[in-house]
Amino acid sequence: MPHEKIKVALAGAYGRMGKAILECLHQNNTFVLTAATTSAASPSVGKIVAPNVMLSDCAESLFPPSDVVIDFSLPHALFAHLDLAVQYQKPMVLGTTGLGPQHHLHLQQASKHIPVLYAPNMSIGITLIKKIASTLTQALGPEYDVELSETHHRYKVDAPSGTSLMLGETIAQTRGVNLNQVAKFERYGTIGPRQKGEIGFSVQRGGHNLCEHTIKFLGDEESIEITHRGNSRAVYAKGALAAAAWIVDKKAGLYKMEDVLNLP
Repeated sequence: MPHEKIKVALAGAYGRMGKAILECLHQNNTFVLTAATTSAASPSVGKIVAPNVMLSDCAESLFPPSDVVIDFSLPHALFAHLDLAVQYQKPMVLGTTGLGPQHHLHLQQASKHIPVLYAPNMSIGITLIKKIASTLTQALGPEYDVELSETHHRYKVDAPSGTSLMLGETIAQTRGVNLNQVAKFERYGTIGPRQKGEIGFSVQRGGHNLCEHTIKFLGDEESIEITHRGNSRAVYAKGALAAAAWIVDKKAGLYKMEDVLNLP
C-alpha cells in the first residue's frame, strides 16, 4: 500500500522562496499541495498553482485542508497565521525573516499549543555551520574576535539577515552573553579600539547574489574562517519540506532545524 501523501499548505506562495517551494513540491511525491496564499495586493491572486489549488488572499483557507502549513510570507502576517494554526491545531514551519520581539513572543505562546518549527534559514549547510560555530566559540574562548559578514541580492529588505543574527546569537549564547549587549552593527569614523567580546556584523547588498555568510574567528597568531554560499533557493525549499515532513506528527513545542537533523 502506498503511503498517504502529506497535505501541505503554503503561505507566501508567490514570493521568491514560495516559488522555490512550489517547484520542489511538484517534483516530490511525498507531498500534495492543498492550499496556497499570497498578499491581497498581489496580481497573482486567482492563479492556478497546482491541480485544484488557486492562489488566495484568505489566510484561513490554508488550514482546514492541510496536515502542515509552511509560512514564508511577511512578518505582519505571522500573528494571524499562528492564531489560526492554534485554532485548527495544525503544525507550522516558519521561515519568515525580519521578526521582532513581539513575533518571537507570539511564536513561544503558540508553541504551547501546537508544534512550531522556526528557522530563518532552513539550509542543512547553515544548520551544520551553526553547530560548528558553537563548537569553535567554545574551543577558542573569548581571546578570539568574531566577525560575521553577509552578501545578499539587492532585493532583500532586512539587515542584518535573520541568518546572520541567528549565527551571532549562537555565538553569544555559547559565550554566555546577551547578543544585544555585544553586537556591533555599525563602524564609522574614529571609533577607537575594538571592544573585547564584541561580535561584529557587516552587510553587503547587490546584484542577484543569492546569499553568502562568513564567520571569522580572529586570533593574534591565527584566524579561522567558515563560509556558506547558497547557490539555489532549492536548498532552502528542500530544507523546509524536510521540516514539514518531520514536524507533522510531533507534540506541541518550539523546534529548530537541529531537531530535524537530530543534532545534539
